[in-house]
Amino acid sequence: MKKLFLIIFLCLFLSSCSTSPFSFRNNFYSQEREANLILDNLLIYLQNNDTDAIKELFADNLILSSDTLDDEIQEMVDYFEGKVISYKKIGTVSGELSYRDGTITYSLASNACTKEIVTDNCTYQLSFAAILINEDNKASEGIWRIWIGKSDNDYLIIGSPEGTQS
Repeated sequence: MKKLFLIIFLCLFLSSCSTSPFSFRNNFYSQEREANLILDNLLIYLQNNDTDAIKELFADNLILSSDTLDDEIQEMVDYFEGKVISYKKIGTVSGELSYRDGTITYSLASNACTKEIVTDNCTYQLSFAAILINEDNKASEGIWRIWIGKSDNDYLIIGSPEGTQS
């Protein structure tokens, strides 16, 4: 009976979770899970050459302050060759969390990194910095920087090379 109750509870819980890349604001919050949702979406958008969808992953503050973001995103789409065959999920995210009254008010993923994205043409590494939650400044939520490369000498930086901004 306990197993049945647990199965029903898990099914109800999992079916109520959103798949938005910036959605886990509850007691089950995980920076790694949220970073992997962003990675999943980013790879789909890259292989589909969807520059508009990629841009939507960036923080509104960065979008409004950058004169070159559209060109940088297009350069990244052109740089990324092939269809994704496999990739390693993000394991540990460097960053910080802040709480107020037991609720997460700020979550920064300063380095969400995957070391192996294999396409039918190439192998890439990718990392990004993003403010996942900022209750005091919603316009800062989103990706601030993406680093994508084929090697240490062949890479692109999209967004703010200085890192995140709150």
